[in-house]
Amino acid sequence: MPKMKSYRSLLCGKGKHVRHVEVRTAADIDPAAFAALIVQVAGEG
Repeated sequence: MPKMKSYRSLLCGKGKHVRHVEVRTAADIDPAAFAALIVQVAGEG
């Protein structure tokens, strides 16, 4: 699995196959960073 870029440190965890994004409040969401992360993940399918 290729190493993913962690857009603005959105990804949490150290797993090779599964990582997660912590969202505690709506203010934690950066739409542009989330979109870039989704595009990257979708391209790996």
